[in-house]
Parts: sequence; structure tokens; C-alpha cells
Amino acid sequence: MKKKVLVDMSGGVDSSVAAAVLMEEYEVTGATMKLFTNDDIQLDRQKTCCSLDASWNITRKSIRILKCQISRKDNLRWM
Repeated sequence: MKKKVLVDMSGGVDSSVAAAVLMEEYEVTGATMKLFTNDDIQLDRQKTCCSLDASWNITRKSIRILKCQISRKDNLRWM
């Protein structure tokens, strides 16, 4: 049985390649977090390069290609 590892998936190339390489020896679960929305930090949506939802969609595509598990946590609050 393979050991398990959790990889932070941003939807970018680096995290996707890291997950792919780790899958050679580990059971990989990709994780992503949505810690805030633009409204939470009073940021105008027109001034951002990409949305959090777009990042999530890219991450999901990477996970489907890699055929590994995914875990998503939204709106976590830190003290």
C-alpha cells in the first residue's frame, strides 16, 4: 500500500507537476482553499487578473487529468 500525501493545488503548472511526480510513489490527494472573496477584502472585481472560481476550474481540470482525489475548503476563518 502506498503512503499518502497531500499536495496544495493552485491550478498552476508547478503544483500539477509536483502532484504528477509524487504520484509515482505516493497516493496523492490535491487540496485547494478559498480563504476569501474579493468582497471580503473590498477589492474591485475589475482590478483582478483572474477570479477564484477560474482558479478552481483550472485546478479541477488538473485533478481530472491526474486522476487523483481533491479536497476543497472554502471560507476558512483564522483567529
